[in-house]
Amino acid sequence: AFSSLYERELAELSSVLGKTFVVKLGPNGSLVIHDGIKLYSPPFAVEVRTSVGAGDVFNGAFIWAFLSGFRYAESCMLANLAAALKVTGIGTSSIPTRERLFGEAKKSGLAGSNWDAPK
Repeated sequence: AFSSLYERELAELSSVLGKTFVVKLGPNGSLVIHDGIKLYSPPFAVEVRTSVGAGDVFNGAFIWAFLSGFRYAESCMLANLAAALKVTGIGTSSIPTRERLFGEAKKSGLAGSNWDAPK
């Protein structure tokens, strides 16, 4: 609800301040606003067992992907996928490993062939 109410304002702030905003939209995906440009990343359809930890997994995956050299759109997509994989299980055992994340991305046709190469 926050992002839909303030999306235009966040875009303006991003443009004026030179800041980047990452907005988690829960089951609706996520949004990155960078230099006033909005990049929407759709959700992955999964059977949710529990949403506990999904936001933390998203945060960690996004930060890891971005710091590893992925662009904002790719980082957001990987973070959405990581969170989606997390909610299919219960507890820490459902947090996807890097290998599982890239494997699932490739199965979905979303990953480039060089995604699993060191960045």
